[in-house]
Amino acid sequence: MSGGGPVKAEASLSYGNGVKNFRSLQGFVENTAKLKNASFSIAAHGAGELKVLAHIFTANGSSSPLKVILKVEENEETRLFDLKLKLMDGSLLMPIKEMAASV
Repeated sequence: MSGGGPVKAEASLSYGNGVKNFRSLQGFVENTAKLKNASFSIAAHGAGELKVLAHIFTANGSSSPLKVILKVEENEETRLFDLKLKLMDGSLLMPIKEMAASV
């Protein structure tokens, strides 16, 4: 988030039959069952924090957390977060430094 609002991320979604790349504030994962890997890169630009929501949404608007491991690479530090834990509930809010980060 920059100035309290979201920033665009470079995204790469890897499926068994290829990769889909795009740049966006948010996106739709077409087939979570076939998704092998998702990578996102942002330039912090003084953002101060990173907010990640990993949820699956139903047609009626309800959601539930995805069972994913989040790897955050910032500067030369790598941290892992298990978003499937009840404490995490499919989301993460963490401070980031002034450099770019990859998720």
